[in-house]
Amino acid sequence: MKDIIERVKAYRILARQDAMGHLVAAEYHRSKDMQFGVASIALSTLVSAGVFVGLSKQFTLDNSHSEISWILTIVISAVLVGSPILTAVYKFMHNAEDAASHNTSAARYDLLVRHYDLFLMEFADADASKRDQAIKALRDLDAQYAAARENNITLDDKAKIKAKELLREEKRSHNLDFQNSVDHASGA
Repeated sequence: MKDIIERVKAYRILARQDAMGHLVAAEYHRSKDMQFGVASIALSTLVSAGVFVGLSKQFTLDNSHSEISWILTIVISAVLVGSPILTAVYKFMHNAEDAASHNTSAARYDLLVRHYDLFLMEFADADASKRDQAIKALRDLDAQYAAARENNITLDDKAKIKAKELLREEKRSHNLDFQNSVDHASGA
């Protein structure tokens, strides 16, 4: 039974890392969606309101062709061209959809972690007579893990690394909190 329990503990760690990785990736895509979305909307609003058209007429239609007039013409033209390009890039990146997909994947892995926890509660202290039942339960968990991996969006290496860092920090913080409560209880 010990071999099964150790394997489930290892699987639980992997599922927890995957869940955290998807949460990290979801936050990344959410923040990028906000950044590009706000910039895209702001520029599109300004352009569609005609502010730049009015400025371009004021500074480019005079016959002086001063240096300032040329610089403003270039800047205004760049904004007029850049705005639809930024809007197209924003739509192409589909950060909002990716964030939602990562959140869904994280929820699947979190559910799997809870199922691993239930498995450990049920079988951690079981004797050899429960081995067949534990193997059957482990097969069910393996099928759930395969389904979670099959239906998720891919994690990049940055998200995986950040997830491991966050989980290490969470564990370190939890251990400190536990140690402080033990110290407090013992009067240290």
